[in-house]
Amino acid sequence: MKALFLTISFFITYVASAQKDTISGNAYRYIQVYEENKPFLSGLFIFKKKDKEIVNAYKLMSVSDIASEKELKFGIWIIDCDSSFYLNIYRYGYGFPKCFVKFEKKGNYYYFKAPPLMSANQQRRITNSQIMYGVIGAGITANKIKNENVNKRHNVFNFSRGTIRNLTVEYIADLLADYPQLLEEFNNEKEKEKIKTLKIYLEKINNEL
Repeated sequence: MKALFLTISFFITYVASAQKDTISGNAYRYIQVYEENKPFLSGLFIFKKKDKEIVNAYKLMSVSDIASEKELKFGIWIIDCDSSFYLNIYRYGYGFPKCFVKFEKKGNYYYFKAPPLMSANQQRRITNSQIMYGVIGAGITANKIKNENVNKRHNVFNFSRGTIRNLTVEYIADLLADYPQLLEEFNNEKEKEKIKTLKIYLEKINNEL
């Protein structure tokens, strides 16, 4: 019985530790200071893997440097280490609860899937529906807004510019303007609207850089 208890305890401890990343890195507020290599926090960062729909989503648990809670939630743009970086997607209006997405460094364009936060206008629509039609009306409006945001779940982070764009046919075609052969190949695709196809060409663009 004691051996079984120790085995279970070890397994729980192993799983808990496996869900955490402890990295040595630098935190930056925005792209300009990153380019100037002027971090505002340096040291050890502890992340906890979040079990949610966003792939590679992490919650920042603590840092070895002194930082306020507000800085940890809103002041960080990215946390950079040797082979990967953690992007604060909440700064761009994505992901709830607030989280970072981990990327392995490769190229300039990074795909991620995350639900956008509701805009102020969308929140007002729900509030107005509740005032006029009650809880049922608010629920119906919330569901409509959810459907409106479906196409905004697939996104691309442009590292060099520090911007995020929705992954669409138009966006990929725009990126391919500098690669005529790839653009022609893309235009001939029968299913170029599919996310799978768009991700393939995003990877091809990264390989060209």
